[in-house]
Amino acid sequence: MREFKPQPAQPAPVAARGVIGWIRENLFPDIHNSIATLVIIGLLASVIPGMISWLFIEANWVGTTQADCTNDQGACWVFVSAWMQQFMYGSYPTEELWRINMGIIALGLVIAAPYLLPTRLRNTVGVPLFLVFPFIGAAFLDGRLFGLEFVSTDYWGGFSLNIFLAAASIIIAFPLSFLWALGRRSDMPFIRSVCVILIEFFRGVPVLALFFMGSVMLPLFFPEGTNVDKLLRVWIVLILFMSGYMAEVFRGGFQAIPEGQYEAADSLCLSYWQKTLLII
Repeated sequence: MREFKPQPAQPAPVAARGVIGWIRENLFPDIHNSIATLVIIGLLASVIPGMISWLFIEANWVGTTQADCTNDQGACWVFVSAWMQQFMYGSYPTEELWRINMGIIALGLVIAAPYLLPTRLRNTVGVPLFLVFPFIGAAFLDGRLFGLEFVSTDYWGGFSLNIFLAAASIIIAFPLSFLWALGRRSDMPFIRSVCVILIEFFRGVPVLALFFMGSVMLPLFFPEGTNVDKLLRVWIVLILFMSGYMAEVFRGGFQAIPEGQYEAADSLCLSYWQKTLLII
């Protein structure tokens, strides 16, 4: 009787592992995908060389004004460098740009705080800093509250304003969306209906339509002579828009919690508040 002797494990074929295996599995798995891959490669090969030449090789790099862009076959990076301050900061006064830079640094520190602070300080220090930053940052850029030169929101702009608006909107929308998600799961019909209407409205209406309503139509509902800052209107619209989307994210997380664990948390919270009321 022949004795069975297992052979040592053999490596996978070269065509089924590594870069070659990934290419065969993802780019050339069958005839249709292979044709699509070849067509895309052909399009990229016809576009990318000309794009690289226009962006870098034939581009105009040296100069201070648009008149220095003498080569019409290349990009005018001179214009970009000359207007970089406008792109980044809008019309904010040059001598006050340090305030925007300090605000961006503070935003980075606030975001990094939960990772840098000890665990016992994350909730007591990190979360309050996170929630008050939008208001302190807006007041700092405005200047009047801190005794600095007043800068109207008409002069705020550029990429830095996009960063501030996005961060401030997400931060304020975070607790608001949490309340909307809880309200949507409420057993009280009125609360649930209001939250459903708010969530579906701000999720379903395009954000450009919301901006139009906030900038053009909203002032029509105020008494004559009432003026609400345009940037404040945009900020409110962004907060409500992001709250609608984030509320559904929270609701999905709530639905993933087992029913027994959810009820146990409710009982624990109820017991905590009962003890608190008795102490008071």
